Amino acid sequence: MSLYHTYRPQNFAEVVGQEHVVRTLQNALASENIGHSYLFAGPRGTGKTSIARIFAKAINCLSPQRTGDTFEPCGTCASCQSIALGAALDIIEIDAASNTGVDNIRELRDKISFRPTQLAYKVYIIDEVHMLSKGAFNALLKTLEEPPDHVVFILATTEPFDIPATILSRCQRFDFRYLTIEQIEAHITQVGKQEKVQADAQVYALIAQLSRGALRDALSMLEQVISYQTGEITIAAAREILGVVDSEEINAFFNDIAGQDIQAALSRLHALAAAGQNLIQFCANALEYGRKLLLLQAGGEKMFPMLDLTPEELQRLQGQATRLDHAAMLAFEQALLEARLQARRLDNPLIPLELAVIRCWPSGTTATKQKVTTSESIPVQAVSVTTADVQMVSSKQTETPVASRTSSKKNKTLVAAEPVEVAPAESPEPEPTEIAKPASSPERHTIPFATVTQRWDEILQATKPMNHSVAAFLRGGKPLEFDPEGKLVIEFYYSFHKDQIEKRPHRTIVEDALEKVLGAKLGIVCRLGEKSAKPAEPVRPATGSGDSLIDEALKMFGGSVID
Repeated sequence: MSLYHTYRPQNFAEVVGQEHVVRTLQNALASENIGHSYLFAGPRGTGKTSIARIFAKAINCLSPQRTGDTFEPCGTCASCQSIALGAALDIIEIDAASNTGVDNIRELRDKISFRPTQLAYKVYIIDEVHMLSKGAFNALLKTLEEPPDHVVFILATTEPFDIPATILSRCQRFDFRYLTIEQIEAHITQVGKQEKVQADAQVYALIAQLSRGALRDALSMLEQVISYQTGEITIAAAREILGVVDSEEINAFFNDIAGQDIQAALSRLHALAAAGQNLIQFCANALEYGRKLLLLQAGGEKMFPMLDLTPEELQRLQGQATRLDHAAMLAFEQALLEARLQARRLDNPLIPLELAVIRCWPSGTTATKQKVTTSESIPVQAVSVTTADVQMVSSKQTETPVASRTSSKKNKTLVAAEPVEVAPAESPEPEPTEIAKPASSPERHTIPFATVTQRWDEILQATKPMNHSVAAFLRGGKPLEFDPEGKLVIEFYYSFHKDQIEKRPHRTIVEDALEKVLGAKLGIVCRLGEKSAKPAEPVRPATGSGDSLIDEALKMFGGSVID
C-alpha cells in the first residue's frame, strides 16, 4: 500500500496543518451544531478528503472522546471501524469527475430520502465537485436547499470559482492552505523513521521543497526515493531519481546572468542536456530561484519569512539580487515561464531555453562589448587644414559619417566622411558644404524594388485584416521607387488618400503589412502624383454614376449605384 494511504490521518490530532479547519469542525461537533452541507476548497494533497472522512467518522461515533475544546472519534466502536475499513454503506464517496451527468445526481437524490442503514448520519462526500455539469448542479441544488435531517453533504474541490454561487451560498466553506516546508519535512521525517529508512536530513528537506506545500506529493516522492535505492539514501541519489538539477548549477546559471556572460550560460544549458538532465525540471527550478531573487529585490528583509531559505542560501541570493537589474530580471523570469510552457510541446526543450537566454539578454553582452571595443580601437587619421574661414577634419575609418558645424563670423568646423583635398594657398577659398549622410546604412534592407511591385497585391491584402479603410486608401496609390534613405515611395492620385495614409496609425498598419509580406521593416513616404498619369479604368455602365468622384468611391468601397 502507498505511503499516503498507510499514513492517512484517522483522527483530527493526526492531521498535519489546517488548524483553522480542524478547530472549527471540532467546536461544531462539541456543540452538536452539525450543518447539512460543507465545502472543502483548496490545493491538491492538503487533506480535504481525509478531513471529510474524519468528520464523517466523528458525527457517527458511538463513544466520542471529548477533552476540553477537542472532539475526537474513538476509532474503536463499530461505526468508526466500518468507516475506517471503507465498509460503511452510509458513507458514500462520489468522484464527480467520473459522474458528471444530471442522471447521476438524480439517482443520488432519489436515494437520499432513505434513512441510514447502520449509522446516525448518511454522509455524501463528492470529490472534485466543480466537474459536475450545469444540469447536475441544478439537480443538486434542490437537495441542498431542503435536505433530510439525516444527510450531510461534504463537497471537495480544487476549483471553487467554478462552482455556481447558488451552491456556494448553501454550504459552509472551509479554505484549505498549502502546508509549510517545515510541517512537511517534520512529517515525512517521522514517516521515514517509522519505515526504518536511512536517509540524509537533506533528502527530507529536498522532498519538502519539491512538494510545493502538498503533503501527498511529498509522501509519493519519499516512496519513490525509498524504492530507488537500498541502504542509506544520499542527497545525490535523491536528486537523480527525482530529476532535480543540483542547486549549485542553478546558482552558477544565475551567476552567468549576473555577469552578462551569455556564452557561459548557453554552454551550461548544453552541458546539462548532454548529461541527460531534465531541462523542463531545470526550467522549473530556475523559475523558483528567479522568483526568490525578485522577491528579495522587491521587499528586501520583509520577504525572508516567505522564502524558506537557509542562512547560506539567503546570503547567496542577496548577493545576486544586488548585481541583477530588477527590470531585466523580471523580463528574464517571464521568458523562463514562457519557455517552460513551450518546452512541454517540443521534442527538444533546449530550444525555448536558449531563446529565453538570448532574447532577454542585456544589451551589454560579451559579444557586443567586443564589437564596440573593436570599432573604437580603429585609428582615426585626420587631416587638419586651417584657412582664414575653414577648418576640416576627415576620417576614412569612421563607420557613420558625422557632420557638425560650429558657426562664427570667421571660423567654421566640418567633419566629413571622405578625405578632403586641400587646395594650394593661392587657389580660391572653397565654400564649406555639409556632407549629407549616405543613403546606405548597415540597417538598410536589401529588397529589390521589383519584388515590391510584384507582391503589391499581397501587401494590399495584408492590410485588410488590420483595417479595411486603410486597404481602400492604399489601393488608391502605387509603389513608385525607393528614396535615398531606403524608404518606399508610394504615389497617390488624390490628396485625400495620401493624407489618410500619412496619419500615424494608418502609416503603422502599412509598414506592418510590408514587414509581414516582405520580411523587412520598411518606412514609407507618400507623394502626390499627377492625376493624368493614372491608368484608365474600364467602363462599368452597370454601376457607374456619371460622376467621377462617386465612381471613385464606388470602386474604393466595392459598392454599386441603386436606382
